[in-house]
Amino acid sequence: MARPAIPQESQLVVIGSSAGGIEALSRVVASLPGRLPRADRDRAASRSPPSSHLHEILARHATLPVRVVEEREALEDGVIFVVPSNRIVEISHGDLRLRAAKPGAVAPSIDVLFESAAGVFGPGLIAVILTGSGSDGSSGAWYVKKAAER
Repeated sequence: MARPAIPQESQLVVIGSSAGGIEALSRVVASLPGRLPRADRDRAASRSPPSSHLHEILARHATLPVRVVEEREALEDGVIFVVPSNRIVEISHGDLRLRAAKPGAVAPSIDVLFESAAGVFGPGLIAVILTGSGSDGSSGAWYVKKAAER
């Protein structure tokens, strides 16, 4: 059975940040209104500690619910999703899907998130890079820009 298409007016906010951006990310999350369409967040797995408490840190500042992404999650309006460390997340037809980063490899997870989100949400995507590892996020930003031109 084919999945229904994402409605043209749907919007998604994705925020890319490495472990060094937790303070800035906390400030962004604290400023979000209690009612928001969709919210999503990714951080570069290459700088993440093996066991992260990011969801707890953000939940202390957020008025929106904060959940850690399991292997596959449906996007929900007004929920902030946190990607676990050492995982890469992709968006496909309104789902978040995780895959493991290659052991010892630098995982450009912001690029993957931004490119997949741009493909699904097109001009309804807002992408923000707070911090990243190296150039992670620059390629993904190009896809977001191209999607906005559709």
